[in-house]
Amino acid sequence: MKGNILNFTAESAVHAFRFAKIGTAEGKVKEATAGSVVFGATTDIDSEAGHPCDVQMDGIARVECGGSVSAGDKVAPDANGKAVKATGNSCAVAIESGVSGDIIRVKLVESAVNTSVEYTAEEAVDA
Repeated sequence: MKGNILNFTAESAVHAFRFAKIGTAEGKVKEATAGSVVFGATTDIDSEAGHPCDVQMDGIARVECGGSVSAGDKVAPDANGKAVKATGNSCAVAIESGVSGDIIRVKLVESAVNTSVEYTAEEAVDA
């Protein structure tokens, strides 16, 4: 199930299947980093700086793992925008398990709207 996909311009190189954040200029996007506000996940195409970059804003997205993730884990971006088990605020819930380098499905949650939102795995899948 794909959600809404919007097109932006990559502020710097953006890899496929990474969490994304708003860039420093309007209409620009960058890979999310640890602790940043995530507003979606990049789709299946790498983007060079200055080129179009599609970002899935909601629904079930695919994201590359930056470490071991289990189905049901709350996840957040690591330093490279990859999914890791969240230790604080999360932006998605893993639907599948994976290890570093695997592409897994996640349910995006609205961390950009309210970073204090807490979802159980069941609520995130039902949302």
